[in-house]
Amino acid sequence: GGIIEIVGLNALLATKIMMALGVMLAGVSMYFLAKEFWGESGGILSALFYMYAPYHALDIYVRGDVAEFWAVAFIPLVFLGLWKIYKEQQWRYVVLASIAFSLVVVSHNLTAMMISPFLFLAVLFLALKSKNKTTAVYIGVAFIIGILLSAFYWLPAVLEMANTNVSSLING
Repeated sequence: GGIIEIVGLNALLATKIMMALGVMLAGVSMYFLAKEFWGESGGILSALFYMYAPYHALDIYVRGDVAEFWAVAFIPLVFLGLWKIYKEQQWRYVVLASIAFSLVVVSHNLTAMMISPFLFLAVLFLALKSKNKTTAVYIGVAFIIGILLSAFYWLPAVLEMANTNVSSLING
């Protein structure tokens, strides 16, 4: 949003553009993921359902949680990258999965924590299902690179947790 404002638009318009781009990215990323399983019409239908999910409206209009709906827009790209690694064993999909996962982490760390168990299960499932050891390595590398790419964000938070009063927030 700040980049849009630097270009010369006011803060309100920059916020609206940023929110619209996030919702459109969610639809596009879901389209590409769903298209892999159900074809073009299934991709379009899935993208529409994903874009018009009530949770997006809640994030935008009620909670104003811009970071979360941007993270939700990147989630399908993570799973698309993993699936394409499994199907095609190409490094470009390792890059896609890695960058998408790191963007989820950097956008909204709680969303990343919530999807990580499912992502780990998907990684494990695809790696075990694959008869090719190279595929398993690619999938594992994608997950690890995604964690490492976002380490600049989560590592200081973990290391400095002792210097904060987090326990009072948890224990009330």
